[in-house]
Amino acid sequence: RPGYRPQTLEFRAEHLQGSFSD
Repeated sequence: RPGYRPQTLEFRAEHLQGSFSD
């Protein structure tokens, strides 16, 4: 699943950004 890896990376990156914003 090539879409699973990049999707997870982007999801984690967004989560990190959200935490920083909070």
